[in-house]
Amino acid sequence: MTIIHWFTLIRWKNIVMLLCTILLFRYAVIIPLAENNLVLSNPFFYLLLLVVLLVAAAGYMINDVYDRAIDAVNNPARVLIGKSHALIKHIFLVYYLLNFLASILAFVVCWKLQKLNVFMMVLSCIVFLWLYAIRLKKMLLIGNLVISLLAALSIIIIGIFEQEIKIILASYILGAFAFLTTLLREYIKDVEDIDGDRRFGVTSLPIVMGVKRSKYYGFLVLLSIVSSLVFIAQILITKHLLWLACSIILLLILPYILLAFLLWKATVKKDYSRLSFFSKVLMLLGLLSLLFTTFVL
Repeated sequence: MTIIHWFTLIRWKNIVMLLCTILLFRYAVIIPLAENNLVLSNPFFYLLLLVVLLVAAAGYMINDVYDRAIDAVNNPARVLIGKSHALIKHIFLVYYLLNFLASILAFVVCWKLQKLNVFMMVLSCIVFLWLYAIRLKKMLLIGNLVISLLAALSIIIIGIFEQEIKIILASYILGAFAFLTTLLREYIKDVEDIDGDRRFGVTSLPIVMGVKRSKYYGFLVLLSIVSSLVFIAQILITKHLLWLACSIILLLILPYILLAFLLWKATVKKDYSRLSFFSKVLMLLGLLSLLFTTFVL
């Protein structure tokens, strides 16, 4: 494989989005709220950031290895590995190296800062990404919940090093947003990939309940997202930050209501592909909400 194929294999666009999320969280939320009392200094922060990116990249790689057959049905253009045993062996080698390096760096940071519980969280993320690839993704809702929880932890892990309660609270709020938006996108992907999933024994919600009935689950997740955003907008209004509240309404609340309408109207795979792209755009817009967190807390 070429270097381009390797970047595709680790889902470089998702890695860049994760990188931007954590950097924005650091410089738009943590530093303003820390008041010159940072626990996670820049060297340790960048090491921990590297840990998160390495674990995520390794997770994408191992998932593609075990998803070869399903991807050949759902998205043939995404299949990069094929049946080459030599290539699969090389991918496993890189996978182990990435996780080994991430584990060493995480231990160094957590040992120096006396946060070995965070080191255990990193190891748990590695294990659960492996379990997801080989088994959990085929189990009803379990795989979706695991991936959504890991998305939340990628933010929470950065925040819980600090002593300032507002930073810890912000990490959990933003982690909850990451959890819900990832849960929504995982559901949309399940509908989009229903043909290949059904053929290979995946028990996703759309397969078990049917696409039409499973939409109510999607609406429930959307209701949770919109309700949370409305609550944040109300707090901003009570603090007389009307322009921030309007930004939340225009950039997030109204688009998510539109997404709910599009989900209701969706009937064919092409519709769900558009919804998947739209949900990614909204996740990107959600990053901008990081800039508002310091005003809410």
